[in-house]
Amino acid sequence: MTHLRLFEDLRTRLFVEVSSPQATLSRTIFLPAFRAGAPEIANAKHSELVKISFGEESLFVPYLVIISRNESVRNGYRMVGLLEETDSINVLNHIYDILAYSAFG
Repeated sequence: MTHLRLFEDLRTRLFVEVSSPQATLSRTIFLPAFRAGAPEIANAKHSELVKISFGEESLFVPYLVIISRNESVRNGYRMVGLLEETDSINVLNHIYDILAYSAFG
């Protein structure tokens, strides 16, 4: 089962971890997640956002904005929970589609 983890930094910004927690990498790969009504959403193309649910809240993930953080920074983030499997797969499929299209298009 695939359940991506949702993290929050000290400034209460949200991030979806898309790299495997079991990977032995020096960096972790995240996508930002924004709450409904955030100004970042108004400036984004709707086709470049994935809408997901977290509890009762709707979040929007710009899947083209990939952020890499070193392990020490990630350790300062607080895990707030897991995304539902359907939302997790949807986020990963959007990334995969762009990579596959670029590689084979």
